[in-house]
Amino acid sequence: MELLNLKKRLALARRGHKLLKEKQDELMRVIQELLKKVRTLRREVEREITKAIQRFLFARASMENCAG
Repeated sequence: MELLNLKKRLALARRGHKLLKEKQDELMRVIQELLKKVRTLRREVEREITKAIQRFLFARASMENCAG
């Protein structure tokens, strides 16, 4: 009787472990997707910031030339 109970508990534990592994795999897939999006957005933001800085420097230089 005890052996049968232990076998049932072992089967349940294995099934639970398999489900948790599948959940972990799916979460890792989602995280990888999000990281890819974050990297892409970061590159876009860095490009836009660089453009803004260049425009600011150009505007400042233009104002100095007009004032000077």
